[in-house]
Amino acid sequence: MDRRLTNPNLTNNRDIPPLIAKRKSASYIDMVICVLITMIPLVIAVCIYGLSFFENFKSVWPIALYAGIGSMLLFDLRDLIGGVSPGKRIMKLRVVNEDGSCNVSVKQHLLRNLTLGLWPVEYHQLMKTGGERRLGDKWAGTKVIEK
Repeated sequence: MDRRLTNPNLTNNRDIPPLIAKRKSASYIDMVICVLITMIPLVIAVCIYGLSFFENFKSVWPIALYAGIGSMLLFDLRDLIGGVSPGKRIMKLRVVNEDGSCNVSVKQHLLRNLTLGLWPVEYHQLMKTGGERRLGDKWAGTKVIEK
């Protein structure tokens, strides 16, 4: 019989701290919102022109480009307002400075999101810090806390 001691800091006795699970959930929520917002023009165009809209590449690529770049920008700038994105608000998280103050600058928000493409490195850094800081947070001098 395997009798493990339960650690209240870990979710479901796994090795993933609860703050990481909350951050992942918040990130997924934000991704869905960004994609939905940027897909609205494409949906409207299809409703107006029908499926023949896709037959002419010249009319589709500007909207597809807008949707791709728009969703990336929205995702990168998602927590500019008060350090809280919609996903972070739902998961009760907030981006703050290392000292705990809430006045995170626009430059810090942009800097902390530059490293999102390096997700394996980011995940390793999150595991080292218990979910509080990833590489982008380290560079920007920020951290994510529970409200």
